[in-house]
Amino acid sequence: MIVFIGILILAFFNGASCAGEKPVDEAVLRALEGSPTVAIYQRELLKDPIFNTVFHFLTAVVGVTSGSGGRLVSANAGNFPALVKAGVSMNYAYVEPCGLVAPHIHPRAASMIIASNGTFLTGYWVENSTAPVINTLQAGDATVFPQGSVHFEFNMGCEPAVFIAARSSEDPGSYTATGFISRFPPAIVAATLGYPEGGLESFIKGLPDFPSNNVKECLLKCKKAT
Repeated sequence: MIVFIGILILAFFNGASCAGEKPVDEAVLRALEGSPTVAIYQRELLKDPIFNTVFHFLTAVVGVTSGSGGRLVSANAGNFPALVKAGVSMNYAYVEPCGLVAPHIHPRAASMIIASNGTFLTGYWVENSTAPVINTLQAGDATVFPQGSVHFEFNMGCEPAVFIAARSSEDPGSYTATGFISRFPPAIVAATLGYPEGGLESFIKGLPDFPSNNVKECLLKCKKAT
């Protein structure tokens, strides 16, 4: 233990970077994934103790999704070595006033989110035969989104707010509910939406970013509408 603490202190004063601040060498991830024992796994982590075991959400440049509505940072097994084989991951969400993390899905994980500050409207939906579950979270409130459910988070306030999400997989995956529009064959998308195929290109170009900032009622309330 004393040796480990000494390694951490030395690495800190040598200006070692944290996970999230640069891409991870895939060879490191493969070595961790292939470690047959816990002892070998830990030795692999200790080859770069700060980078492999500390993830800095506020300075991260990998695992980042940014839009007009905020900044999402995901720590997972692809960018944080300590999460390889851990079975969990985490997301830090800084959401602008009226920011919307639009409906999306994590196909391989359930999520538990907690509002750090502000007020969030949240909702999820699991299948066609069920009703959606809608909640309002104040600071300190938490809720759960089942694995594979379509869900959203919306900052209802006029100040920035933060929520943190813990996920039940080190590789949760993520895709937006509207993602198919720009990926499936145009004829299929047009038929699904009941929209003229010839107008799809301009329709796709007009889709909001993610997270977005386009809930008009909130923008008017917060005097942010243009």
